[in-house]
Amino acid sequence: MIDGLEVRVPSTIPRQSLFWNQSPTHPVSGPYRFVLDARKASLMRIYFGNTVPIPPGKKHYKVEFGATNLFTAQDIITSIRSAFQLTIQDALNLTVARIDLTADVRDVPVEWFKQHCRVKRKHKSKTYDSIQPEYEPVETETTGGVTGLKFGKRPDFYRIYNRVAEKHSRRQALLSWTSSNPNPVLTRVERQCSGPSVPPQLRTLGLLFENGHIIDPFPNFICSSRAPIMPDTEQ
Repeated sequence: MIDGLEVRVPSTIPRQSLFWNQSPTHPVSGPYRFVLDARKASLMRIYFGNTVPIPPGKKHYKVEFGATNLFTAQDIITSIRSAFQLTIQDALNLTVARIDLTADVRDVPVEWFKQHCRVKRKHKSKTYDSIQPEYEPVETETTGGVTGLKFGKRPDFYRIYNRVAEKHSRRQALLSWTSSNPNPVLTRVERQCSGPSVPPQLRTLGLLFENGHIIDPFPNFICSSRAPIMPDTEQ
């Protein structure tokens, strides 16, 4: 599934005045000066005001969606068009700047992936035993079972982490199926790719909606057969 999505809107695209007047804007640090948080009304956050010199033709707004697996294509298009004066076709032609491709695996702990998985061409990996609320693992001395692994680095890297621990760190409710299980095991496998590392088949919103269900999200992810108990394909 797709759990995170960022789209670039050229700064030359006019804004929808009513939307911008009704939504609060806050200063932020980093490559953007401001963020407009419209997650309650329109499912998205919009970052703007580049802090570093950018050629006029490349200036843009960054539109960020989280938990994209809960949205339809129509939800995403409608949200973007509520903020910018775009036709549907214009919206479909917008560039995908970042995408998080994920899969949740039940009853297989992170420790299993640590022992039996690797990613081609990403030989260096890191092991973690704590997770920040932003689910970016913190590198520490491992004192017990690990809660996170990371292969590679931006703009294309893989992250494997304890989804239950991540939910607890955010103080979010667990999935309904865990309510009857006092010690649920749920591991998330995630590939985050941005910029030139976004697969060519997904580089615009239109291509994403057309090809997102058929692309292999983890093309270089390998689980070896060294495991004493190997989950079958259905699992």
